[in-house]
Amino acid sequence: MSKDDAKSGVVARVRRAFKRTSADALTVQLSVAVLAIAVLAASFIKIPDALATGLFGGPALVLGIVLMRRLRFNNWTIGVIVGGLVLYVLYFGYTAFGERNYDGPEQLNYVKFVVEKGALPEAKECFVCHHPPAYYLLAAGAFKFAQLTDLTSTTRIVQLTSLLLSFLFIVFGALIVRRFTERRTIETLAVAFIVLWPYSIVNSVRFHNDVMVGTTMVASLYYLVRWYQDEKPRDIW
Repeated sequence: MSKDDAKSGVVARVRRAFKRTSADALTVQLSVAVLAIAVLAASFIKIPDALATGLFGGPALVLGIVLMRRLRFNNWTIGVIVGGLVLYVLYFGYTAFGERNYDGPEQLNYVKFVVEKGALPEAKECFVCHHPPAYYLLAAGAFKFAQLTDLTSTTRIVQLTSLLLSFLFIVFGALIVRRFTERRTIETLAVAFIVLWPYSIVNSVRFHNDVMVGTTMVASLYYLVRWYQDEKPRDIW
């Protein structure tokens, strides 16, 4: 191969990468714009649940797909994860915050305390108030947002926050799988096990700090594996 051919090949790859990045950036901008408009509209008028699911779920799903494309997941893996998210949303449709969630009311009490008092509770305030506060601070932010915008019920929006954390759980799980195999079929099958594992489904929209615990643990495991394989100290800083 001549130097000119090599140079033209590099230029072509750079152009393709630039086009892909530009398309993804435009997609992200449009999705964020649709979400912002939907939030603004829902703050003033009552939107039917079915329409709200499309207005908010559609752009959010597109953003998730863009993220997975940027992480270079293969199309089958992306399809499995998207299918899992659809399943989780269907499960969410008939699952209240207290269902299959034995201490759901106590989880709610913790969040309400943070929202109403603007402070962290002492352990004696509720059954779960001794738990670390990270999940409850995040849930309290979503809870307050629902109060201010009247977008949806306060408990439902916290369940949706858990859905976002569950998505990140799956993404980090898929990244770990990819660290141990280059075969796409094995990667996709392993990710399918993560997505369709019964506890993954139950946890997907659960109003519970265990959702963040699981996501944090699998993210930590990913960086530990990456540090072990690549020997880069920054991965465990």
